Amino acid sequence: NNFYLFYLFISPPMIFALNRMNMDLHMSILAFLAIAIHKKNKILSYFVLSLITQFKIYPIFLIFGIFLFFLICSRKKDTLLALIFLATNSLILIYFYFSVNFVERIQNQSKIEISFGLLSTIRNLILYFNIGFVSGVIILGLILISFYKIIKKNQSKSESNRIGFEEFALSIFILLI
Repeated sequence: NNFYLFYLFISPPMIFALNRMNMDLHMSILAFLAIAIHKKNKILSYFVLSLITQFKIYPIFLIFGIFLFFLICSRKKDTLLALIFLATNSLILIYFYFSVNFVERIQNQSKIEISFGLLSTIRNLILYFNIGFVSGVIILGLILISFYKIIKKNQSKSESNRIGFEEFALSIFILLI
């Protein structure tokens, strides 16, 4: 499918893996595999995403995208299952980041540049707009809320114009990375 190939080659983890050849390549392949098997085996898909989330943080955004998709589509059972895995992985990551001094491990960027993750996106917003951390989080939140409203607006259109499960989950993933 050309859609998967497009996201495969433009995704930041894939570009990073090609430059550095580290674990990101394997994590990306497993993330795409988890999305591909999600319709047939949701639990296995969530376990694969949960496993790779413990190695790299970015797969949690796929789980968030899946949760948001099911929430918008009003599929309560699937929303609850996605929420359980999202909450569990979030709590594990929060525990890890508060038990380890991760502030020392963050890259010290001296200028605005493209990097990976929400923290560096917020840092770039702070540098670009000369604002505080809370304001950066609020701006990023407004961007995400706007994206949600656009999707919700498109949901009422005909079935052929609706964003599919894979497209939605991968779009949220790419947006948040």
